Amino acid sequence: MSEKAEDEAAILQTVDHYYKGWYEAEADRHAQALHTHLAKRAIKHLPTGDDYLFCLTKEQMVTGTAQGDGAETPVNQREFAVTQIDIYEEIASVKVESYEYIEFLHVAKENGKWLIVNALYTLNRSPGV
Repeated sequence: MSEKAEDEAAILQTVDHYYKGWYEAEADRHAQALHTHLAKRAIKHLPTGDDYLFCLTKEQMVTGTAQGDGAETPVNQREFAVTQIDIYEEIASVKVESYEYIEFLHVAKENGKWLIVNALYTLNRSPGV
């Protein structure tokens, strides 16, 4: 297997840990996918019509996973698919579509391991994964 193919497989495994850990309330599995300095963000809309940038850290994501926040998603809505992946050396950009969200992930290879550094997401307004 080529190095690029190995990197792609490792990135897909990271995405798998991220989503399945979340959905199955496996905090350790979810945490394996996240960089210590994770920044997860979304533009949220207030009833006033104003928008704001909502931000989460690794610690907040792992806590939410442990509390079962992702496990509240109905089993038939836990599907996700990587629809784009672009790798350059030790960095990559990955687009993931799930029933609930569209998410753009920036991943980096640090000490031989691919980890999610940044996640920008929004609601999937036309689910069909």
